[in-house]
Amino acid sequence: MLTAVTGAIMISGSCLSPFGFGLDSKARSNAFMVGRELGLDLDESSENSSTILLEKIQSIPADKFIRIARAPFTPHKGDDGNGIKFAPVFSKDFYPTAPMTDAVDEGNFHKVPLLFGINSEECLTPQYLGFLTQIQRKAIVWDNDISKMIDLNVNIPDRLEAAADMKAIYTNRKFFSDVAAIVKFCTDDEFTLPVGRHAESASKYGIPVYMYQFAYQFLPSHLIPGVEGVAHAEDLFLYWNSGITTINEKLIPNFELIRKRMVKLLSNFVKYKKPVVGEDPLFQNLAWPKFDSQKLQYMKIDVNLEVLSDMRNYTAKKEVYDKYVQKPTSVY
Repeated sequence: MLTAVTGAIMISGSCLSPFGFGLDSKARSNAFMVGRELGLDLDESSENSSTILLEKIQSIPADKFIRIARAPFTPHKGDDGNGIKFAPVFSKDFYPTAPMTDAVDEGNFHKVPLLFGINSEECLTPQYLGFLTQIQRKAIVWDNDISKMIDLNVNIPDRLEAAADMKAIYTNRKFFSDVAAIVKFCTDDEFTLPVGRHAESASKYGIPVYMYQFAYQFLPSHLIPGVEGVAHAEDLFLYWNSGITTINEKLIPNFELIRKRMVKLLSNFVKYKKPVVGEDPLFQNLAWPKFDSQKLQYMKIDVNLEVLSDMRNYTAKKEVYDKYVQKPTSVY
């Protein structure tokens, strides 16, 4: 089956991202909570009950499940290091069978060309941290116990020391006085570090790897003091057509230019396994270098394109994580 896969595009995340995995997940108990809301009286310890619960959940409309599960508007990065309420977990029939970071590091993956993309400040979206008041609440929690800034899904036993070293990169003040530091750390914790690690490790096995940062900000201020950029999912309007896309093309300077670039780089990769083919005026005739573990080069996508290296000071932040992360390593 995998031979049919000739390339992979990973935008705003990878299988190494903490938000996509539940190492210490309460997904089973959460699911039975939904069952009780649906009127089922089930023995949680019984495998047969699990089957009955699954059939019941599959029989109801998705919007009803989401409402009962109270999943909407719950930020992905919790105050105490927990992630989203429902996330994939390891089980006897769950693929892959090995921790994801270890598998990529050891070359145990389908070796095809890879394209990775990250928005310039992913965690500005309320989806990950909530709104300003929720971020300020998180700041109070983290200021009282800094270890809670480290995602529970990352295998770091010494969370206090790791958190202190990581925080020093972002701020020397309390988080409540510098909420921008929380946003920047979240972007790196959930995106820059796992995606960078995935790209870096995969590139060592001789496959073409490309990386970009989407930095064209066309939406108004995100109302978080001290930080701006392109938030998670805001790039979708550039390569999926919608009413907003059509309006933006008419009203926002350079929107159509960036849209054409995004559509072409993605379609180029699908067809040719490289984002830019030859000299192309749409890409300012720039050559898009492959990403590797030495130069860590990527394309910054804005009105003016730039080839840069070491996205968001990835190397310094990875050095801290590598000091503390232990095996087995599922997410990074």
